[in-house]
Amino acid sequence: MLFRILCLFLLSASFLMSQSPVQKTSKEKKIDELVEILGSEEQYQAFINVGLDNLIKKYGDNLTDSNIKLMREESLDLVHRFLENDLKVIYAKYLTENEIQDLIDFYGSETGKRFRQMQPLITQEINQLMMTKYMEEFKVNIAEKLRQN
Repeated sequence: MLFRILCLFLLSASFLMSQSPVQKTSKEKKIDELVEILGSEEQYQAFINVGLDNLIKKYGDNLTDSNIKLMREESLDLVHRFLENDLKVIYAKYLTENEIQDLIDFYGSETGKRFRQMQPLITQEINQLMMTKYMEEFKVNIAEKLRQN
């Protein structure tokens, strides 16, 4: 009888423990806050949507509205899994809790918000400059040096 009560208690305890949510650490909570401030979900969803839009343009005649809806829903799931299983893990791996807080403070500031807002334009201009100015020069220099060898 005592054995049965003990078994029942252990089964009940393990069931209750499996039902309670895992508490996040302070660092994990800060990473969640950073991901939110950075707009990471929206950023990666927009990236995925560009690929989806290209697929829809290419294969649109063969896709039903239901197919397209399914693809969009799956992309939301993909981004969520990426954020939870990969991006946040990478942040935790390389950043200390204090560094994460510093990033939260910066990106939460007016300067940080402005930088985030301007970052796509800055990146676009840098990429354009690299491709038009420096890559052409690089190609010419490499071609010349290869001819000399």
